[in-house]
Amino acid sequence: MNNISFRSHPTSRNWHQRKETITEEEKEEEASRSTIQKIAGKSPSASRSLKSSKKMIHFVLLISRQGKVRLTKWYSPYSQKERTKVIRELSGVILTRGPKLCNFVEWRGYKVVYKRYASLYFCMCIDQEDNELEVLEIIHHYVEILDRYFGSVCELDLIFNFHKAYYILDELLIAGELQESSKKTVARLIAAQDSLVETAKEEASSISNIIAQATK
Repeated sequence: MNNISFRSHPTSRNWHQRKETITEEEKEEEASRSTIQKIAGKSPSASRSLKSSKKMIHFVLLISRQGKVRLTKWYSPYSQKERTKVIRELSGVILTRGPKLCNFVEWRGYKVVYKRYASLYFCMCIDQEDNELEVLEIIHHYVEILDRYFGSVCELDLIFNFHKAYYILDELLIAGELQESSKKTVARLIAAQDSLVETAKEEASSISNIIAQATK
């Protein structure tokens, strides 16, 4: 609110002109946010933080069609041996499922919700009583943000820029719960983070040049 400045009282004509300037992107943004909130059982006027009494998502996996792991994020405690076993089991189950089967798999007393985009499977593990449709929306929400950031995101983008995929996921999910439903807000935060990285690189480069000149 502090960034908004009112220069004069808007007339009725100006008000209608301002309403017409709302872009299609902003409409999609609001529709996406409302969909996630409705599925979660919340109204659009409720808080953006969709919190529950316990952890919703236990881990996130991105697996290629060849069974290669492109991203993992664990929100529940698993040892390295258990993580390897989980990835091996779920890869065998999900990659062999037919395209006409549903996107939910019961596994070890949990439910694994997955969705395929091109050559990648996005998987999230939740409790039995949690809402699968909400998790499907979260997966789609994450993919849309990736696509907006990279521009027609593909598997190679996640291979060579995996740290940015983690940045985006960390802005979206905290402790296994959805924290930000606005794609525009996530994009703004990631852009600010990229700006900090570029500034740090420039400072490091200038310091290196100063040291190199001093040692001549």
